[in-house]
Amino acid sequence: MSEIRLDPGASEKRPANPWFWSAIAGCLVLMVWGLVALTSRPKSDASAPKAIPPPAAAPSPAAPSNSAPPTAKAAPPPPLPTPTAAPAVISPPAPAPTPTPVPLPSAAGNASLAEAEQLKSADDYSGARAKLLQILAANPDAGTRERAETLLGEVGIGLVTTPRQMPEK
Repeated sequence: MSEIRLDPGASEKRPANPWFWSAIAGCLVLMVWGLVALTSRPKSDASAPKAIPPPAAAPSPAAPSNSAPPTAKAAPPPPLPTPTAAPAVISPPAPAPTPTPVPLPSAAGNASLAEAEQLKSADDYSGARAKLLQILAANPDAGTRERAETLLGEVGIGLVTTPRQMPEK
C-alpha cells in the first residue's frame, strides 16, 4: 500500500536554526536595555523646570481693613558682594627655547659618511645601508651619528618602497 501524504512539503520542513532564535533574543534584549537607559537618564539642568520663588508676603485677606498701613518702608536689598581677590595679571609667555646647534661631524665621520653617500648615489642602497650601520656601531660623535641616522632613514625608505633587493624582503 502506498503512503498517503496530506502535507506535500512535510518532508522538506526542517527546524529553525538556533542561531536565528539567538539573534532575535539578542535584539530584544538590546531594545529593552536601550529603552531602560533612555527613560532612566537624569534630566539635565537646562531641561529641568525652574523653581518659582514664593510670592512676597502679601497682607492676608482675613486681616482687618481698618488697620493703618505700615509706615516703615521695606528694607533695601543687600549690596552685591565685592570681589576680594585682585584681578589676575596675565604674565607674558616665556620665550621659546632656542634650538641647540647641531654638532658637526668629525673628519673621520665625514669620510665615512661621504663614502655612504657615494654608495647611495651609485644606487647601491644595500652597501650604503651596511656602511651606515658600521658607522653607527663605531659610536661616533653626535654630529656624525645624527647625519648617519638621517641617511640610514633615507636609504631604508628607498629599500622598502622600491623593488630593490634587501635581506628582509
